[in-house]
This record gives sequence, structure tokens and C-alpha cells, in this order.
Amino acid sequence: MTTKTLRSSAHRTPHAFAPYGIVEMILCGLSVWSQRRALARLDADRLADLGIDPEEALREAKKPIWDAPIGWRR
Repeated sequence: MTTKTLRSSAHRTPHAFAPYGIVEMILCGLSVWSQRRALARLDADRLADLGIDPEEALREAKKPIWDAPIGWRR
């Protein structure tokens, strides 16, 4: 295989997170992580304003970054 063949075949390989590229996946993961850390820092009164139970907020904050609802992704 030539270098040109290797490059062209790499572009045809489907990615597990398609249509996202690696940069988009990293940015999405950082965004999810940041949002969950912010959720974890909210006090009970603020969570109540949002209609979220403190235990529910803690469960969500402990989830891994790849466990995010589709709606959170761009």
C-alpha cells in the first residue's frame, strides 16, 4: 500500500462516534464534565428551584462523561 492509499482508506473508516471527530468528542466530554461539576456544587435550595432532588443531582454528577443524553451533544 502506498501512503496515498493509506490516507484515503483512513477517511473511509467509520468512527464509533460518527459524525463527531476527535476534537468534537473531547469538547463534548469536557462540556458534560463541566456541567456535572456545576450541578454537584449547587445547594439544596437552588436544586429545588430547578426541580431536582439533591440525591438525583449527585447520581447525575457521578456519571462518566460518555454517559450523556443525546440532547446534550451538539
